[in-house]
Amino acid sequence: MDMQELATLWKASDNSIENSLKINKQIMKELSVQKVKSQLNGIKWANIIELLFHVPFLVFLFDFFISHSGLFFKYAIPALVLILFSIVSIIFCSLQLIAFFKIDSSNSVIQTQRRIEKLRYYEALEHNALYVIIPLIWTAFLIVVAKAVFNYDVVELGSWFIWNIIGSVFIAL
Repeated sequence: MDMQELATLWKASDNSIENSLKINKQIMKELSVQKVKSQLNGIKWANIIELLFHVPFLVFLFDFFISHSGLFFKYAIPALVLILFSIVSIIFCSLQLIAFFKIDSSNSVIQTQRRIEKLRYYEALEHNALYVIIPLIWTAFLIVVAKAVFNYDVVELGSWFIWNIIGSVFIAL
């Protein structure tokens, strides 16, 4: 073997090692992203299930709103409150799912970390908002469900109902 052949073999070996390193780095990056996505999989499925419940509930609320629009203050306003809550909840679920599916190994590490943090931010924002919203909307939920399911008018129960609404607002704030 002469010097030229040794140099060619050496260069080919060097290129092969560089290519192997690049492939290994890409595989490690993909494995890291897949590990993170598998840890965040619970968030994805929770949002999918939540969407599967919210969409039919929203259809039910629109139907209830239209059929009880003649009794605007008694039934239509509580239904409208629940419609708005459902729409906001669907938006939050969609934002979380979009953030989840944008996590990809082809992005830079910093960009991937930002997307993961955005996903966690949306999740925390939704949970914190629920602490305030649930006490405020439970009364509307009670009015709508009692009328739609049991054909029962909860509003006519008397003053305890008004105090319950006031208490809910106080607890929420």
